[in-house]
Amino acid sequence: QSNDHDEDDPEAWDIQTGNESVIVAILDTGVRYFHKDLGGANASYDTPTDVDGNMWINWAEKNGTAGVDDDGNGYVDDWVGWDFVDGVTDEWPGEDANTPDNDPRDFNGHGTHCAGNVGALNNNGYATAAVSGGWGNGSLTTDGNGVKVMALRIGWSGQLFRLFEVGYVRMDFAAEAFYYAADNGAKIASCSWGSSNDSGLGDAVDYFLANGGLIFKAAGNDNNENTDYMTARDDIISVAATDENDVKADFS
Repeated sequence: QSNDHDEDDPEAWDIQTGNESVIVAILDTGVRYFHKDLGGANASYDTPTDVDGNMWINWAEKNGTAGVDDDGNGYVDDWVGWDFVDGVTDEWPGEDANTPDNDPRDFNGHGTHCAGNVGALNNNGYATAAVSGGWGNGSLTTDGNGVKVMALRIGWSGQLFRLFEVGYVRMDFAAEAFYYAADNGAKIASCSWGSSNDSGLGDAVDYFLANGGLIFKAAGNDNNENTDYMTARDDIISVAATDENDVKADFS
């Protein structure tokens, strides 16, 4: 709990710290799944597959045969999620934006921030904490007992006027990710981006909800009452921001 926000996390943790049977799909710019506060004590940039912690791990693929779709879900070697970004031409230099693959790492930072809000390992003496990150023993551990974060990359860093780095998502990538999330056990989806009913997104949202899912969607940071496609739906939970006085934040 910081000085400028009233999050009430300690009170919530008295009731529930997170349940590792719950898979939360983070549809965003990817996730730095090898961050120690998400992937556990053995995770690092240099050893990106030594991951456990609060990350969702598809063990059939991680322990399976490389180059083989071991679990038959249509994705080869999808051991920690999937990168759906394909054919983008305005990506920030050095960013992977042209090939869908089994490495949904985050080049932008936004998706990792969102993943940390949901599933950073709690009480491990490291970095930050999360509303549903479980509860550790006070030190870094390899595994976690919070919700499991499924990394689904649907966004990238684009170049605005070739000068400024900005984050983008595409609705076709998001639609693919909703189908993947539903088919691979996610029951909650976190979506912190603007949406439109294009490229099959509506059907994909319907599919995720019909499979028992809950979708949490950011209301936006523009201090207006305009809505987008997903926040206009009455079957999606729209999330605005409050300040330290428990009233709407001035930007929300």
